[in-house]
Amino acid sequence: MNNKLRCLLAVPALLLIPPAIAQTNWSDLAAFHDTISADTFSRLLSDVYAPGGGMIPYLRYVDGGVAIYDDKAQAGDPLFTLRFAPEDRAPAAKPVGRDGAPLHGLRVALDPGHIGGAWSRMEERFFLVDRERDWPVQEAALNLHVAHLLSNRLAAAGAHVVLVKDDFEPMTTVRPDLLMTNDTALPPADPRFAHLPAVFAESSRHDARRKAIERQFYRNAEIAARAGKINDELKPDLTLCIHFNATGYGDEKTLYDENGLTFFVHGNYQAGELANATQKWFLVRKLLERSHETELGLARAIATSFAAASGLPPSYRVGPGGVMHPMDDAQYVYARNLAANRQFLGPVIFLEPYFMNNRTVYARIQAGDYEGEREIDGASYRSIFREYADAVAEGIIAYYTSAPR
Repeated sequence: MNNKLRCLLAVPALLLIPPAIAQTNWSDLAAFHDTISADTFSRLLSDVYAPGGGMIPYLRYVDGGVAIYDDKAQAGDPLFTLRFAPEDRAPAAKPVGRDGAPLHGLRVALDPGHIGGAWSRMEERFFLVDRERDWPVQEAALNLHVAHLLSNRLAAAGAHVVLVKDDFEPMTTVRPDLLMTNDTALPPADPRFAHLPAVFAESSRHDARRKAIERQFYRNAEIAARAGKINDELKPDLTLCIHFNATGYGDEKTLYDENGLTFFVHGNYQAGELANATQKWFLVRKLLERSHETELGLARAIATSFAAASGLPPSYRVGPGGVMHPMDDAQYVYARNLAANRQFLGPVIFLEPYFMNNRTVYARIQAGDYEGEREIDGASYRSIFREYADAVAEGIIAYYTSAPR
């Protein structure tokens, strides 16, 4: 996997857990007693949620169920013991589509990623090649514009669409300065720079502290706030997390030839993550809600539509064993344990098409939104925003009109 500008794809999920997360009570999982068979539980665990085997040491299969422990020694009482069903009792499928409206009855939440605006530089979702000529690319603005277009496309197909966020203000009430006031501890000095004067090391430690606290704000607290709105207020049948990707590792003025598409479904918890009880809770909760088949079917349908519309290959071609677990040979769709798809209940598709710092994509962004086609870098292109929205909408419609459910 290439080095990434996208810090989201570089930070272990364990570090993305908000300081306080509501609704991680093990007793809440009692609602899933007698809903899943032992075979299905084990299959989903090995194929999707912990294919590396990281959950196995914490499980003890007992007569008619499985006990989940906090430590590998399985000392003391289990965190929870799930009672299996003799046969799977899948959640009732919600009827979608009628009267010529293929998505009638479907409630969709659109989550345009990141905060943007005044916060875009802090989020490291801002870059600019030519200060005199170019609009500074802020990913949150791209995501929000796509969300508006996609909302119209899905609504036209009969869906009820809600935006999780529709401005450039944080949803969380937490702010970095408040966190700075409450957390004054400096990180340890980096041993690589032990040869430098002490004042240099001290300055770097202060800078590292600020960056870590900012990440708590715009990742941990912000994503937790969105999860609260989605889970407690919006309660959608499907959540689409709208993002653009990036590639390379270099100066913000550097543009690249590489480009591609990636779509994430939830899963692939790493062994190091599962040492944490909260991560175990999310794994079990997501597995038991039985949203994987819907996620995977939708992600594949969107990937097929997107590949046809854009002509782009998969962004990555990596095998099992890393933080991204391929879900099929095409390698457009991966299972990934991300803060958003971990905390948002129900099916969640995480969209990561295009590399914003690809030469052609950057030019297409600078061209803005328009009807028809324009010549860019010697070829004709639709508006990248309309291509994005149409591809996602067409994939969702294809899934609900043809895929078995």
